[in-house]
Amino acid sequence: IELVEQVANNTAHEEAPLYLPLVMFHVTWCTHCMHSLPEFEEAAKIADKAKESGQLSNIQIPPKFFVIECDTGPATQKLCEKHTGTSFPAIKLFRDHRA
Repeated sequence: IELVEQVANNTAHEEAPLYLPLVMFHVTWCTHCMHSLPEFEEAAKIADKAKESGQLSNIQIPPKFFVIECDTGPATQKLCEKHTGTSFPAIKLFRDHRA
């Protein structure tokens, strides 16, 4: 949970960030989340392939994809409430310590 909070707060890097966290917040019972998750995962694969092939070389700080299941425990629930309230799914890009 601590790493997730660091990613969400963009404090995982002490110096210049290596990536911009793109986080999908979801819950397992949500139908919209179930439909969105495979698309988000596919986007992550496409972005990884583009980075490996050099297609993202002109982007100073590339995105890195994260998925947080908001119904796995009190700590993740608190983190999700802080960033999304009760709206799921939610996708947020964190930059400069803000979403």
